[in-house]
Amino acid sequence: MRAVSVQLGANNLDAVASSPGFLSLPSADQQAMILAALGAFQTDYVNILGDLAVRFPNATLYALGYHNPYNGDPTHPFYPLADPAVQGLNQVIEGVAPFFGATYVDVYGAINPNEASLTLIGTFPTDPVNYVHLNDAGYAAVGNQFVRTAGGPAAVPEPASVLLFGFGGVALFARRKWRGRPPAAA
Repeated sequence: MRAVSVQLGANNLDAVASSPGFLSLPSADQQAMILAALGAFQTDYVNILGDLAVRFPNATLYALGYHNPYNGDPTHPFYPLADPAVQGLNQVIEGVAPFFGATYVDVYGAINPNEASLTLIGTFPTDPVNYVHLNDAGYAAVGNQFVRTAGGPAAVPEPASVLLFGFGGVALFARRKWRGRPPAAA
């Protein structure tokens, strides 16, 4: 069996939250910007899942949601905004997935309410790219959730898929660094 997993969307939210002056805007304006980003993401996500379904018609497709690392640090300025935004993102992913035969993987539920111990939040406060990511225990929790969702270890994507995903992330980081912009948080 061939499996394809896709996890997209966090950078869309980060682009909004990192835009100049975002945190000083009125709450209604912040929410409007987040909703606009989710709407644009939904359009892109439909196109991406559609393309994957066409390119890999016999593969099992998994649509992974996201965790909210900011739940692990109530002092972070994104804390009050992040949970509704991440849950909105996950609703889009979960809502679109079935139209393309994809199975939604609940990453948020695998990590919540243990973000402080399962992410790098607060570990690298001067490195906003990496501190939002999972730590080893967090990746193990997501891996276990993936296996439970997929119905057992036989359905987990082959190592080559994982490596390809990793190389894609490195390439994206290098591309953004080369263009002189700091990479957005995932």
